[in-house]
Amino acid sequence: MHGFNFLLTAYKAQVLSKTHNNCPSDYANELLFHVQTVDTQDNRESDCGGCDVLWILVDVLKEKGFLTTGGKSLCPPDEYAERARVDNRTIVVIRHEGAGYRTRFKPGASHCDYGVEGPDSFDVRWILSQLGTFVGVEVLELIFGPNDLIFHYGGWQGGKGFNKYENILQVTRNPFPGDETDISKELFYNKNRSGIAWMWRKADFFHKRDSVKRIYNQKGIAATKMLDRGRQDKLALLQYEYFIIYDPFSYWAYIAGMFGTVPIVYPLENTTKYEWIMSLWCGPYVKQMGLDNIPGVAYGWDQKEIEHARKTMHELRPFLFRVKEWGADVTVLRFTRDCYRYRHGQRQNFEGGMLRDVAYPKHTWKDIPVGQWSQHSPK
Repeated sequence: MHGFNFLLTAYKAQVLSKTHNNCPSDYANELLFHVQTVDTQDNRESDCGGCDVLWILVDVLKEKGFLTTGGKSLCPPDEYAERARVDNRTIVVIRHEGAGYRTRFKPGASHCDYGVEGPDSFDVRWILSQLGTFVGVEVLELIFGPNDLIFHYGGWQGGKGFNKYENILQVTRNPFPGDETDISKELFYNKNRSGIAWMWRKADFFHKRDSVKRIYNQKGIAATKMLDRGRQDKLALLQYEYFIIYDPFSYWAYIAGMFGTVPIVYPLENTTKYEWIMSLWCGPYVKQMGLDNIPGVAYGWDQKEIEHARKTMHELRPFLFRVKEWGADVTVLRFTRDCYRYRHGQRQNFEGGMLRDVAYPKHTWKDIPVGQWSQHSPK
C-alpha cells in the first residue's frame, strides 16, 4: 500500500518537473472557467454520475485556486464575464459531449462571443460517455469543430481502446472518509454471509439476455435477491457472500467490494479483463501507474478471479482513493495547463489535450455508431 502511494507521489513530481517549464507560476490569473452543468447547484443529482461530475469539477477547480463558476447557462454570469474583461482573462467554457446537440450549436464556435471589447473565450469538450452511447459520430460534424480542444473522462474512444491516456480529465466524488462504505472491520470481515445478490441494471445494453441466465446457478448456489439502487439495498449487501453485477461499468461492483461482498462483474463478450479495465474510468490510472489489475473485483466466475477478489478486497478502498487523488492532482492541473497553452495559440504538442481531428481522425468516423439521441439530430 505504501509502495503505491510512493509511486503516485513520484509520478506527480515527474509530471510537474517536465511540464511546468512553459507555464508561469501565476498562469491561473489568466483563466476563468465556466462549467456548463445539466442542473442547478441546488438540485445537483448525486445519483446521476454524469450530472454531478460537472459540479465536482467546479469544486475541484476552485480548490486548486482557479476562478470558476458553473451553471446551466451557456456562459458565465455577467459579473464573472466583466471580471474576465477587467483582468484580461480568457473564459474557458467546459461542455459535455452532448451540450448544444439539440439546440443546434454551430460547429467549432465559441458560444460566449462578447465582441471586440469583451473577454476572449473558447469551448472545451469533455466527453463523459463513450461516443455512440447518448451522442455519437454525428456530433463530430454537427457541433464539434476541427480545432475544438477535447478531453475524455475515461480511457475509451469510439468503442475501441483509447491509447492516449494523458487525454483524461477526471474527478470523482467517491469514496470519501465517513461515507456509507466506510464500515468497521467487524462488518467487513463478517463470515456470516451466504448466497448471491445480483443487479440487472443495464444488462440488456451490454449483453444478450440468453447469455446471462447461466450464471445464476454456478457453483450450485442459487441467486437469492435482486437489488435495486436504494440505500437499503446497499446495506443488504452485508448479508451476502457474492454480488453479481451485469452492468460492467457500474460503481455498484466497488460498493459491494468495500462492503466485503465479493463483486463479480459479468464479463463482456470477446473482452479480456485487462481490456475491460482499460475501458473503466480508472483504466488511465492503471495504465500510467504501470499496473495490470485492480484489487477486490472478479471478472467472471473463474476460481482464480474469485480468489483474487477475496484476497484483495481490503485494498479496494485505498485504491479508489488513489485514483481520486490522481484525478484531482494530475489530470485537472494538466488540463488547466493545456488551457493556458491554448489561450496562447498552441494547437499541438499539448500535455494531454487533443483537437477533434487528432482525437477522432475522419477515417475512423465510420467505426463510431450514432447515439441514442440521434432521432433528435438537427436537420
